[in-house]
Amino acid sequence: MNEEIKTKINRNALKKYCSELPECRIFLENFFLTCEPYSPIANFINYVSDIISYSRTHNQIKENWEKLIDAFFDIIDI
Repeated sequence: MNEEIKTKINRNALKKYCSELPECRIFLENFFLTCEPYSPIANFINYVSDIISYSRTHNQIKENWEKLIDAFFDIIDI
């Protein structure tokens, strides 16, 4: 059987990053609370794409992109 691995969200890590980056909370919650049906690889590609896209208009995402990348791996426990 070749089933795709689904993403598992560490909700405590999500809460932690939402507290540390309150200006990015909506971005983090919107992304991570909808990504569980998809594979970690597909989610990472979409996440980086979203960060690049939102960085054009959202200064806090632009300034915190490195921490947001770290957050991805912590939140999905990789």
